[in-house]
Amino acid sequence: MTLRTGTVERRPRPPSPEFIGGVSAVAIILLITAVALGVGPGRGSPTTPGGGGSAAPSQAVATAEPTPTPPVDPAVVRLLRSLNDRLEANADALQAELDRSRFRADAVQSIVRQVNTFAPNGSEAVKALGGALGKDEPGGKLAALYLAMADSASKTLNASVNNNPEAYRLGAVRLVALIRQLPELQKELDVLAVPPTPGPSRASPSPSPTPTPTATPVPTPTPTAAPTGSPASSPTETMPVATGPEQVANGGFEEGVGQPWQLFLGPSAAATLAADKADAGAGTSSARIDITTGSPAYAGISLRQAGLSLEAGQQYALTVSMRSTAVRDVRVRVASSGGAQYFGRVVSVTPQWSTQTFVFTASVGDPAAVLELDVGRAEATTWFDGVSFRPVGS
Repeated sequence: MTLRTGTVERRPRPPSPEFIGGVSAVAIILLITAVALGVGPGRGSPTTPGGGGSAAPSQAVATAEPTPTPPVDPAVVRLLRSLNDRLEANADALQAELDRSRFRADAVQSIVRQVNTFAPNGSEAVKALGGALGKDEPGGKLAALYLAMADSASKTLNASVNNNPEAYRLGAVRLVALIRQLPELQKELDVLAVPPTPGPSRASPSPSPTPTPTATPVPTPTPTAAPTGSPASSPTETMPVATGPEQVANGGFEEGVGQPWQLFLGPSAAATLAADKADAGAGTSSARIDITTGSPAYAGISLRQAGLSLEAGQQYALTVSMRSTAVRDVRVRVASSGGAQYFGRVVSVTPQWSTQTFVFTASVGDPAAVLELDVGRAEATTWFDGVSFRPVGS
């Protein structure tokens, strides 16, 4: 009997959540090292005033005031915000697993491993804050919270997935509860990262000037108009221009709020999605989400559109206009269909329309990424309009 042999073509597997978490961990460690060495923003040497001729005795000499510095290092606060966004995404993924009718301990194990990677990195990053590290201060509370997360994750991973799935369920519940404490502490750090307003400069006392004869007023010359065609210009910082094709369909909701838009509701959450032509941010219509029963998770109430295409290393610009009946937080997120986060940012939304643009670089490729506008954790009615997702420089 003749046996046929042949080669089977293997498709490359997408990177696992553990691999993505490991890469993120390396990046975080590098950032921590940079801040510790003093090469991050806000850690340069003070500027020495330049030398010059002696001032005349009758002139007041201004006393140089030191540049105000915030109580904590803003670069570290930004790093912690990025890390906490990832941990909150892990909490949402854990909550989604807990809400399933059939508990999947192996899926929970994968998420807990990511938490077990990120939490120790947070403990190291907090040390570089430079302030507010007391037991009852935001930095100290955050350090204790990271340690509690790492301890809970380690204990959960020590249990057998097959023989003790209940340990993974309890571990997931504990981790979700711990991670939900991050946003309030992050807000406190954000406030501390703002430099205090500098006071007015003080002038050193100077000897009384010798009286001098009053000078005869001299007519002020009429200024000559600048030549046409040579206006003065001042440099301004501009956002990268998104020139690639638009990937969001019906981002202005002019065609209603049906497909490809979907309103996702978690367990016990209740909300409705409607097109609102009475209050549009742009055009003639917007999407309005009325929340009857809230959710403890950001993703528990979420307006989503799937089908975004990401290319590894490509920069993208995400724009969205938002408003709400009361000040609240909204999480803007781009994730995989399985919940792995590629980009996430929690922003404050007010009763006035505001447009925000976020620029990020995709770390991996994904032809079926999901855009999420998450409005859980608050019950204020929220509007969206002008949603856009485009590559930058394409």
